[in-house]
Amino acid sequence: MKKNIIVEKRYINVPVSNSTPSTRVIIKTSNSQNILRYFDVSPGGEVYDFIAYHDLEEFVGQEIEFEIANDELAEKFFTALRQSDLPLGLDGVYQEKHRPQFHFSSKRGWLNDPNGLVYYNGKYHLFYQHNPFGTGWGNMHWGHAVSNDLIHWQEKGDVLCPDETGMMFSGGAVVDWHNASGLQQHEHPPILLFYTAAGNLAPVPCEDTQCMAYSVDGGETFKKYANNPVVGHIISEARDPKVIWHQESQKWVMALYRGDAEKTFNLLTSTNLLKWQIIQELAVPDGRECPEFFPIPLDGCEDNIKWIFMEANGKYLIGNFDGEKFEAEAGPFDSFGRYGKGCGYAGQIWSNTLDGRKIMLCWQQGECQAADFNQNMTLPVELSLKSFSDGMRLCAEPIKELAGLRGASWEFNNIAMKPSDNTPDEFMKIPEGNSWDIEIELADNCELIINVCGEDIALDAKAREVRMSAIKFPFPADAKEFKLRILVDRASIELFGGNGRIWYAKRKLTTPAQPVIFPYQTSGSGSLKKVKIHTINSIWE
Repeated sequence: MKKNIIVEKRYINVPVSNSTPSTRVIIKTSNSQNILRYFDVSPGGEVYDFIAYHDLEEFVGQEIEFEIANDELAEKFFTALRQSDLPLGLDGVYQEKHRPQFHFSSKRGWLNDPNGLVYYNGKYHLFYQHNPFGTGWGNMHWGHAVSNDLIHWQEKGDVLCPDETGMMFSGGAVVDWHNASGLQQHEHPPILLFYTAAGNLAPVPCEDTQCMAYSVDGGETFKKYANNPVVGHIISEARDPKVIWHQESQKWVMALYRGDAEKTFNLLTSTNLLKWQIIQELAVPDGRECPEFFPIPLDGCEDNIKWIFMEANGKYLIGNFDGEKFEAEAGPFDSFGRYGKGCGYAGQIWSNTLDGRKIMLCWQQGECQAADFNQNMTLPVELSLKSFSDGMRLCAEPIKELAGLRGASWEFNNIAMKPSDNTPDEFMKIPEGNSWDIEIELADNCELIINVCGEDIALDAKAREVRMSAIKFPFPADAKEFKLRILVDRASIELFGGNGRIWYAKRKLTTPAQPVIFPYQTSGSGSLKKVKIHTINSIWE
């Protein structure tokens, strides 16, 4: 079914039902010549799960054509369609039962890989893979949010939408400070987004290419580059361009995945960000997609810079880069002792940070029971590269800004643990909740199990390991103090420890409770040297 509609207001709003069949909607120019947008949607009727909203501001005042494959669902779609100046159906957003309170999640729909992390003019920009029309993967747009502090986020809406070139897959962003691209128009240098146009998923399938969008107003608005692609077809499913500046060679460098058939990566270089040349092919054993490539000082020494090449699961190589070739000297290593699904995925570093901090954000995989949104990001962490007795390793700690969210606090010192003990009364007097920042230090002889909002965590200073969800996290021999930090949200638990060697992000619906209880003290022994407990305030209030 086809129907022409005059766009009178900025947003179209469509009720969505997660349990009904879906149909493809193709938006075209009124003469049916050009595909402007497309998406798959399961239109709801009087009963629905949420209202999906889609920004058509650039077409206001124009007549456009909607082509819908299924006539029955088309009737449902057009009957329910509403135009509005503001998105509909957002009453109570961020306060829902399953909504994370200090991890970023999108207002509506599905979220996955962080994309285009870039800092400019006092704002951290977060772009991300987004399906605004459903709570499962698909319809890949680029969502957009901004923050002044990496903690509190304002969602801005989608900036890249699927079109005749395909879905908008992952990529990175840079600030073109010296206008190498020639795209600057006013006082702001261009902010460039590099993304994959997944042509194999387009309404009329075409080649996968690497494309660019840009902003000339400081990141307020973006438009696709008129002469896309900037990197033509290399191989089927080549994707996920991440671009950085290499000061020594005075060139831009792109890391690119070559697709699942080969599971290798390319490095490309450019002087103008518009034309690229392949300079290297490399592999991370057992690695795939979403490459990250960045320099980092070893042990904080700016005269000893190493380069990290990382794939989506967090496996990484350590080496050197001269602008022409990356030479690995150590690795591959598993990042931060992270194992299995539920850990952070597709991590990316913010580019252009003024202080040079290496701040990473990942997609925290795992299902959510909410009907109107799904998935969230991990906490932002600051990375460092440290020397240990077993070699160089990346380390991660929660960003310092997180401390600003702390509310009420409690501290306990030198708690002797005996097999017959129950949870001390002092712990049970803490009000119930499920947003906590917990710091624990164990004596060398301490061994016990704690329960944190429904999750058992075994702390074993004797064996020098932490166990959670049947996964063991060994503490490195160099970590003299057995310290652990546990960050609990409504939908996740993140562990940090071992001088930064442990970072594990588990997506889990937590149970409101006292932050620390000792349910199995028949196995408890030794002493807790120190416990600090802080409530965490919501970032949405």
